[in-house]
Amino acid sequence: VASNLGFQTTAILGAFSGVVLAIGLALQGSLSNFASGIMILIFKPFRVSDTIEANGQKGTVKNIGLFATVLNKPNNEEAIIPNTQLFSNSIINYSREEKRRVYVLVGIGYSSSIQKAREILLEIASQEPLALKDPEPVVYVEALADSSVNLSLRYWCMNADYFTCYFRTLET
Repeated sequence: VASNLGFQTTAILGAFSGVVLAIGLALQGSLSNFASGIMILIFKPFRVSDTIEANGQKGTVKNIGLFATVLNKPNNEEAIIPNTQLFSNSIINYSREEKRRVYVLVGIGYSSSIQKAREILLEIASQEPLALKDPEPVVYVEALADSSVNLSLRYWCMNADYFTCYFRTLET
């Protein structure tokens, strides 16, 4: 119809194609974030109020949007992460499971008794009121470092009690 009216259709189609290409390139990142947001909402690797670590950020999920997810970090800082970066990288969800293992690393001198240190660490774990009794706490030699033998104390607690157990055990 346009060519019958005397318009140069080749020029119009060329200009229209250029505009569509420019808009497509400009929206590429937004469309990718939108598609990733839809995938996050469908597969639900995390939910609002879950504590996650993703894209180098750790915090509690405050909002899951179509283009970005908002985390509230431990120091009450807000991290806004584009959904493409979340969906294309690994995500650690600390809230998904009911129980969580407390892991405390302790270094002792090479002249110290590993057995005595193991007994003390197991006693500390047994006196933690929020620690679960099953499975039992364990202590392993984690590493022979330059100036210490590193022992790791590991025991289980309910996820909601994790930080209380961790910091109390570390202090004890």
